[in-house]
Amino acid sequence: MKIKNDYIIINKGKKQIKLHNLILNKYIEQIISNQMEIDADLRHSLLMSEVYIKFDNELSFDATSILSESDFDLKAHYYTMNDDITPTQAVFNYFYKTDSTPYNVFDISLQQFISDLSAYFGKKITAIGFGEIFQNTDIIYACVDTSKYNIYLEAEDEIFSVARRDILSTDMLFYCSNKAIKGSLHLCNGQFHYDNDRFMDYTYIAILESVGLSTTIFNMDIETKLTPYNTHLDLTELNKIKINDEFTIEYKSDGLFPASDIYPALDIYPARIIEEPLYPSLDIYPGEEQYMLEVPYQYIQLKYQIYKMDTIEGTITRTDDFYLLSKRIENNQKIKMNINYERA
Repeated sequence: MKIKNDYIIINKGKKQIKLHNLILNKYIEQIISNQMEIDADLRHSLLMSEVYIKFDNELSFDATSILSESDFDLKAHYYTMNDDITPTQAVFNYFYKTDSTPYNVFDISLQQFISDLSAYFGKKITAIGFGEIFQNTDIIYACVDTSKYNIYLEAEDEIFSVARRDILSTDMLFYCSNKAIKGSLHLCNGQFHYDNDRFMDYTYIAILESVGLSTTIFNMDIETKLTPYNTHLDLTELNKIKINDEFTIEYKSDGLFPASDIYPALDIYPARIIEEPLYPSLDIYPGEEQYMLEVPYQYIQLKYQIYKMDTIEGTITRTDDFYLLSKRIENNQKIKMNINYERA
Protein backbone atom coordinates (compact mmCIF):
# COMPACT_ATOMS: atom_id res chain seq x y z
CA MET A 1 0.00 0.00 0.00
CA LYS A 2 1.29 3.45 -0.90
CA ILE A 3 0.24 6.90 0.25
CA LYS A 4 1.02 9.83 -2.01
CA ASN A 5 0.24 13.51 -1.57
CA ASP A 6 -0.19 14.54 -5.19
CA TYR A 7 -0.18 18.25 -4.39
CA ILE A 8 -1.07 21.10 -2.07
CA ILE A 9 -2.25 24.23 -3.91
CA ILE A 10 -2.36 27.52 -1.98
CA ASN A 11 -4.52 30.22 -3.55
CA LYS A 12 -3.92 33.77 -2.35
CA GLY A 13 -5.77 36.29 -4.48
CA LYS A 14 -4.50 35.73 -8.01
CA LYS A 15 -1.37 34.00 -6.79
CA GLN A 16 -1.13 30.19 -6.73
CA ILE A 17 1.61 28.09 -5.09
CA LYS A 18 1.90 24.33 -5.59
CA LEU A 19 3.65 22.30 -2.87
CA HIS A 20 3.80 18.83 -1.36
CA ASN A 21 3.20 18.16 2.30
CA LEU A 22 4.77 15.67 4.68
CA ILE A 23 2.53 12.80 5.81
CA LEU A 24 3.21 12.17 9.50
CA ASN A 25 3.70 8.70 10.94
CA LYS A 26 0.57 9.21 13.02
CA TYR A 27 -1.55 9.01 9.88
CA ILE A 28 0.12 5.81 8.69
CA GLU A 29 -0.27 4.20 12.12
CA GLN A 30 -3.99 4.96 12.14
CA ILE A 31 -4.47 3.52 8.65
CA ILE A 32 -2.89 0.27 9.86
CA SER A 33 -5.02 0.33 13.02
CA ASN A 34 -8.23 0.88 11.03
CA GLN A 35 -7.55 -2.30 9.04
CA MET A 36 -7.50 -4.35 12.26
CA GLU A 37 -9.84 -2.41 14.58
CA ILE A 38 -13.54 -3.26 14.50
CA ASP A 39 -14.60 -1.21 17.54
CA ALA A 40 -16.50 1.81 16.17
CA ASP A 41 -15.39 4.01 19.07
CA LEU A 42 -11.72 3.42 18.24
CA ARG A 43 -11.85 3.85 14.47
CA HIS A 44 -10.68 7.18 13.04
CA SER A 45 -12.36 8.63 9.95
CA LEU A 46 -8.87 9.57 8.68
CA LEU A 47 -10.36 12.39 6.61
CA MET A 48 -8.23 15.51 6.38
CA SER A 49 -11.29 17.42 7.56
CA GLU A 50 -9.48 20.37 9.19
CA VAL A 51 -6.85 22.79 7.89
CA TYR A 52 -4.57 24.49 10.44
CA ILE A 53 -2.59 27.71 9.85
CA LYS A 54 0.44 28.99 11.72
CA PHE A 55 1.70 32.58 11.48
CA ASP A 56 5.05 34.34 11.97
CA ASN A 57 7.17 31.74 13.80
CA GLU A 58 8.53 28.73 11.94
CA LEU A 59 7.28 25.29 12.96
CA SER A 60 9.91 22.56 13.32
CA PHE A 61 8.63 19.07 12.50
CA ASP A 62 9.47 15.78 10.79
CA ALA A 63 7.60 12.54 10.03
CA THR A 64 7.81 11.39 13.66
CA SER A 65 6.40 14.63 15.13
CA ILE A 66 3.21 14.62 17.19
CA LEU A 67 1.56 17.93 16.32
CA SER A 68 -1.57 19.31 17.96
CA GLU A 69 -4.02 22.19 17.61
CA SER A 70 -1.93 24.32 19.97
CA ASP A 71 0.95 24.37 17.45
CA PHE A 72 -1.19 26.56 15.13
CA ASP A 73 -3.17 29.83 15.29
CA LEU A 74 -6.27 29.29 13.14
CA LYS A 75 -8.20 26.34 11.79
CA ALA A 76 -11.04 25.87 9.31
CA HIS A 77 -13.21 22.88 8.33
CA TYR A 78 -12.98 21.63 4.75
CA TYR A 79 -15.37 23.37 2.40
CA THR A 80 -15.80 20.56 -0.11
CA MET A 81 -14.42 17.04 -0.54
CA ASN A 82 -14.89 14.31 -3.12
CA ASP A 83 -13.34 10.91 -3.66
CA ASP A 84 -13.01 8.29 -6.36
CA ILE A 85 -12.25 4.59 -5.83
CA THR A 86 -11.03 1.95 -8.29
CA PRO A 87 -9.75 -1.60 -7.67
CA THR A 88 -6.19 -0.33 -7.18
CA GLN A 89 -6.49 3.17 -5.75
CA ALA A 90 -8.57 5.76 -3.92
CA VAL A 91 -8.22 9.46 -4.77
CA PHE A 92 -9.25 12.22 -2.34
CA ASN A 93 -9.69 15.87 -3.33
CA TYR A 94 -10.15 18.52 -0.63
CA PHE A 95 -10.81 22.25 -0.82
CA TYR A 96 -10.57 24.53 2.22
CA LYS A 97 -11.18 28.26 2.49
CA THR A 98 -10.73 30.90 5.18
CA ASP A 99 -12.85 34.02 4.97
CA SER A 100 -15.23 36.08 7.11
CA THR A 101 -18.10 33.57 6.83
CA PRO A 102 -19.53 32.96 10.32
CA TYR A 103 -18.40 29.72 11.98
CA ASN A 104 -15.84 29.07 9.27
CA VAL A 105 -12.61 30.09 11.03
CA PHE A 106 -11.75 29.08 14.59
CA ASP A 107 -9.19 31.13 16.55
CA ILE A 108 -7.18 28.60 18.55
CA SER A 109 -5.76 31.03 21.10
CA LEU A 110 -9.19 32.57 21.77
CA GLN A 111 -10.94 29.16 21.53
CA GLN A 112 -13.81 30.64 19.58
CA PHE A 113 -15.03 31.19 16.02
CA ILE A 114 -14.22 34.57 14.50
CA SER A 115 -15.56 36.42 11.46
CA ASP A 116 -13.07 39.29 11.67
CA LEU A 117 -9.62 38.21 10.45
CA SER A 118 -8.05 41.66 10.69
CA ALA A 119 -5.86 40.65 13.64
CA TYR A 120 -3.97 38.36 11.23
CA PHE A 121 -3.72 40.66 8.23
CA GLY A 122 -0.10 41.21 7.19
CA LYS A 123 1.14 38.17 9.07
CA LYS A 124 3.30 35.58 7.32
CA ILE A 125 1.93 32.03 7.01
CA THR A 126 4.78 29.73 8.07
CA ALA A 127 3.07 26.32 8.16
CA ILE A 128 -0.19 24.65 7.15
CA GLY A 129 -1.38 21.44 8.80
CA PHE A 130 -4.15 18.95 7.97
CA GLY A 131 -6.01 16.57 10.23
CA GLU A 132 -9.25 15.64 11.92
CA ILE A 133 -11.07 16.02 15.23
CA PHE A 134 -11.41 12.65 16.99
CA GLN A 135 -13.30 12.43 20.28
CA ASN A 136 -12.95 16.22 20.74
CA THR A 137 -9.18 16.08 20.17
CA ASP A 138 -7.44 17.59 17.13
CA ILE A 139 -5.04 15.16 15.45
CA ILE A 140 -2.61 16.45 12.82
CA TYR A 141 -1.88 13.95 10.02
CA ALA A 142 0.14 16.08 7.58
CA CYS A 143 1.97 19.39 7.47
CA VAL A 144 3.73 21.64 4.95
CA ASP A 145 6.41 24.24 5.72
CA THR A 146 5.54 27.51 3.95
CA SER A 147 8.04 29.75 5.76
CA LYS A 148 10.18 30.29 2.63
CA TYR A 149 7.35 31.32 0.30
CA ASN A 150 6.41 34.79 1.61
CA ILE A 151 2.71 34.00 1.91
CA TYR A 152 0.78 36.63 3.86
CA LEU A 153 -2.85 37.00 4.81
CA GLU A 154 -3.79 40.40 3.40
CA ALA A 155 -6.86 42.54 3.89
CA GLU A 156 -7.65 42.76 0.19
CA ASP A 157 -7.79 38.98 -0.14
CA GLU A 158 -11.44 37.97 -0.35
CA ILE A 159 -10.62 34.31 0.03
CA PHE A 160 -7.49 32.49 1.13
CA SER A 161 -7.94 28.85 0.08
CA VAL A 162 -6.04 25.59 0.04
CA ALA A 163 -6.63 22.49 -2.11
CA ARG A 164 -5.06 19.07 -1.61
CA ARG A 165 -5.13 15.80 -3.51
CA ASP A 166 -4.11 12.44 -1.97
CA ILE A 167 -3.76 9.05 -3.65
CA LEU A 168 -3.81 5.78 -1.70
CA SER A 169 -2.94 2.77 -3.87
CA THR A 170 -2.03 -0.90 -3.92
CA ASP A 171 -0.10 -2.96 -6.46
CA MET A 172 -2.04 -6.15 -5.64
CA LEU A 173 -4.77 -7.73 -7.80
CA PHE A 174 -8.34 -7.17 -6.59
CA TYR A 175 -11.22 -9.66 -6.47
CA CYS A 176 -14.49 -9.05 -4.60
CA SER A 177 -17.47 -11.33 -3.96
CA ASN A 178 -19.84 -8.39 -4.53
CA LYS A 179 -19.60 -6.58 -7.87
CA ALA A 180 -21.14 -3.45 -6.32
CA ILE A 181 -17.88 -2.89 -4.42
CA LYS A 182 -15.75 -0.71 -6.68
CA GLY A 183 -12.39 -1.33 -5.04
CA SER A 184 -10.33 -1.83 -1.90
CA LEU A 185 -12.32 -0.29 0.95
CA HIS A 186 -9.34 -0.04 3.30
CA LEU A 187 -7.82 2.51 0.90
CA CYS A 188 -10.72 4.93 1.33
CA ASN A 189 -10.70 4.78 5.14
CA GLY A 190 -14.25 3.53 5.54
CA GLN A 191 -15.89 6.41 3.67
CA PHE A 192 -17.33 4.21 0.93
CA HIS A 193 -21.08 3.96 0.26
CA TYR A 194 -22.77 1.42 -1.99
CA ASP A 195 -24.22 2.98 -5.13
CA ASN A 196 -27.72 1.83 -4.26
CA ASP A 197 -29.54 4.69 -2.50
CA ARG A 198 -31.08 2.39 0.09
CA PHE A 199 -27.63 1.80 1.59
CA MET A 200 -26.78 5.47 2.11
CA ASP A 201 -27.48 5.22 5.85
CA TYR A 202 -24.35 3.09 6.09
CA THR A 203 -20.67 3.31 5.32
CA TYR A 204 -18.66 0.19 4.62
CA ILE A 205 -15.37 -0.77 6.16
CA ALA A 206 -12.94 -3.61 5.53
CA ILE A 207 -11.09 -5.55 8.25
CA LEU A 208 -8.01 -7.61 7.41
CA GLU A 209 -9.14 -11.07 8.49
CA SER A 210 -6.63 -13.57 7.15
CA VAL A 211 -3.66 -14.25 4.88
CA GLY A 212 -3.16 -17.25 2.63
CA LEU A 213 -1.87 -18.94 -0.48
CA SER A 214 -3.72 -19.92 -3.63
CA THR A 215 -3.45 -20.99 -7.24
CA THR A 216 -5.96 -18.32 -8.42
CA ILE A 217 -7.02 -14.84 -7.31
CA PHE A 218 -10.58 -15.99 -6.60
CA ASN A 219 -10.10 -18.08 -3.47
CA MET A 220 -7.64 -19.22 -0.77
CA ASP A 221 -6.24 -22.76 -0.72
CA ILE A 222 -4.39 -22.22 2.56
CA GLU A 223 -5.71 -19.62 5.00
CA THR A 224 -4.30 -18.34 8.28
CA LYS A 225 -6.71 -16.34 10.42
CA LEU A 226 -5.32 -13.22 12.03
CA THR A 227 -5.87 -12.60 15.71
CA PRO A 228 -8.13 -9.55 16.16
CA TYR A 229 -6.35 -6.34 17.19
CA ASN A 230 -2.94 -7.94 16.63
CA THR A 231 -0.76 -6.78 13.74
CA HIS A 232 2.40 -8.48 15.01
CA LEU A 233 2.07 -12.20 14.40
CA ASP A 234 4.30 -15.24 14.46
CA LEU A 235 2.34 -18.06 12.86
CA THR A 236 3.24 -21.05 10.72
CA GLU A 237 0.85 -23.27 8.78
CA LEU A 238 2.03 -26.35 6.91
CA ASN A 239 5.52 -24.80 6.70
CA LYS A 240 4.25 -22.86 3.72
CA ILE A 241 3.41 -19.43 5.07
CA LYS A 242 5.12 -17.44 7.77
CA ILE A 243 4.29 -14.06 9.24
CA ASN A 244 6.88 -12.32 11.36
CA ASP A 245 6.80 -9.22 13.54
CA GLU A 246 7.48 -6.96 10.54
CA PHE A 247 4.26 -8.24 8.96
CA THR A 248 6.22 -9.84 6.13
CA ILE A 249 4.64 -12.76 4.29
CA GLU A 250 7.19 -15.29 3.14
CA TYR A 251 6.59 -18.27 0.85
CA LYS A 252 9.14 -20.66 -0.62
CA SER A 253 8.17 -22.47 -3.82
CA ASP A 254 10.24 -25.53 -4.75
CA GLY A 255 8.61 -25.86 -8.13
CA LEU A 256 6.67 -28.87 -9.46
CA PHE A 257 6.83 -32.04 -7.41
CA PRO A 258 4.65 -35.15 -6.97
CA ALA A 259 2.07 -35.08 -4.24
CA SER A 260 3.42 -36.83 -1.15
CA ASP A 261 0.44 -39.18 -0.84
CA ILE A 262 0.83 -40.73 -4.32
CA TYR A 263 2.65 -44.08 -4.41
CA PRO A 264 2.91 -46.82 -7.09
CA ALA A 265 0.41 -49.68 -6.84
CA LEU A 266 1.66 -53.11 -5.81
CA ASP A 267 0.32 -54.81 -8.96
CA ILE A 268 2.27 -52.51 -11.25
CA TYR A 269 5.75 -52.53 -9.72
CA PRO A 270 7.63 -55.68 -8.72
CA ALA A 271 8.53 -56.23 -5.11
CA ARG A 272 12.16 -55.77 -4.15
CA ILE A 273 12.34 -59.04 -2.18
CA ILE A 274 9.94 -61.84 -3.12
CA GLU A 275 9.97 -63.48 0.32
CA GLU A 276 9.09 -60.24 2.13
CA PRO A 277 5.78 -58.31 2.03
CA LEU A 278 5.27 -56.58 -1.29
CA TYR A 279 6.34 -52.93 -1.56
CA PRO A 280 7.84 -50.84 -4.34
CA SER A 281 11.52 -50.22 -4.72
CA LEU A 282 12.57 -47.01 -2.98
CA ASP A 283 14.16 -45.69 -6.17
CA ILE A 284 10.96 -45.99 -8.23
CA TYR A 285 8.81 -42.85 -8.48
CA PRO A 286 5.73 -42.05 -10.55
CA GLY A 287 6.42 -40.41 -13.91
CA GLU A 288 5.00 -37.05 -14.92
CA GLU A 289 3.05 -38.66 -17.78
CA GLN A 290 1.21 -41.00 -15.38
CA TYR A 291 0.57 -39.03 -12.22
CA MET A 292 -0.75 -35.54 -11.63
CA LEU A 293 1.71 -33.14 -10.07
CA GLU A 294 1.00 -30.87 -7.13
CA VAL A 295 0.85 -27.34 -8.51
CA PRO A 296 2.87 -24.80 -6.52
CA TYR A 297 0.91 -21.83 -5.17
CA GLN A 298 0.75 -18.87 -7.52
CA TYR A 299 -0.45 -16.07 -5.21
CA ILE A 300 -0.09 -14.71 -1.72
CA GLN A 301 -3.51 -13.43 -0.61
CA LEU A 302 -4.92 -10.95 1.89
CA LYS A 303 -8.58 -11.39 2.78
CA TYR A 304 -10.63 -8.39 3.90
CA GLN A 305 -14.03 -9.00 5.49
CA ILE A 306 -16.57 -6.25 4.75
CA TYR A 307 -18.67 -4.72 7.53
CA LYS A 308 -21.33 -2.03 7.39
CA MET A 309 -21.33 0.82 9.90
CA ASP A 310 -24.53 2.66 10.76
CA THR A 311 -23.82 6.36 10.19
CA ILE A 312 -26.37 7.36 12.84
CA GLU A 313 -25.82 4.89 15.69
CA GLY A 314 -22.26 3.89 14.85
CA THR A 315 -22.96 0.16 15.19
CA ILE A 316 -20.91 -2.23 13.03
CA THR A 317 -22.30 -5.49 11.62
CA ARG A 318 -20.67 -8.17 9.48
CA THR A 319 -21.84 -8.69 5.89
CA ASP A 320 -21.49 -11.76 3.71
CA ASP A 321 -19.08 -9.94 1.39
CA PHE A 322 -15.29 -9.98 1.30
CA TYR A 323 -12.49 -9.12 -1.08
CA LEU A 324 -9.08 -10.59 -1.78
CA LEU A 325 -5.84 -8.81 -2.66
CA SER A 326 -3.45 -11.10 -4.50
CA LYS A 327 0.28 -10.83 -5.14
CA ARG A 328 1.90 -13.10 -7.74
CA ILE A 329 4.63 -15.35 -6.38
CA GLU A 330 7.89 -15.32 -8.31
CA ASN A 331 9.96 -18.37 -7.27
CA ASN A 332 11.08 -17.78 -3.66
CA GLN A 333 9.12 -14.75 -2.58
CA LYS A 334 9.14 -12.46 0.42
CA ILE A 335 6.49 -9.75 0.39
CA LYS A 336 6.41 -6.90 2.89
CA MET A 337 2.87 -5.83 3.64
CA ASN A 338 3.79 -2.54 5.30
CA ILE A 339 2.55 0.88 4.18
CA ASN A 340 4.90 3.11 2.22
CA TYR A 341 4.69 6.89 1.99
CA GLU A 342 5.69 8.06 -1.49
CA ARG A 343 7.48 11.37 -1.10
CA ALA A 344 7.38 13.76 -4.02
